[in-house]
Amino acid sequence: MADQTQLYHSGSLTDGWRLFGAHPATEGDVHGWWFNVWAPHAKAVSVVGDFNGWDLTVDPLTQKGEFWQGFLPDLPVYTSYKYAITGEGHIPVIQELAVFMLPP
Repeated sequence: MADQTQLYHSGSLTDGWRLFGAHPATEGDVHGWWFNVWAPHAKAVSVVGDFNGWDLTVDPLTQKGEFWQGFLPDLPVYTSYKYAITGEGHIPVIQELAVFMLPP
């Protein structure tokens, strides 16, 4: 991740799609999705959608340097989600730019 962070900051990361967003993953015997988002000044980041009632406390991500990461089990493909990012003012902002869908 450190190498990818350096490439990201230098503008040389050519395969950011491999690093950011949602990717199918398996943790133990559980299938799900691995999420990774860059939010260096965030106080908290979570993944929200109909699957968790848009509750910011249900699926929080873990901070790893400037990135926030986490594994969510058992989400079906085409699930719509957004990142809820809480900033300096501790007011959550649900990302308004797009609704993402998990690919097939």
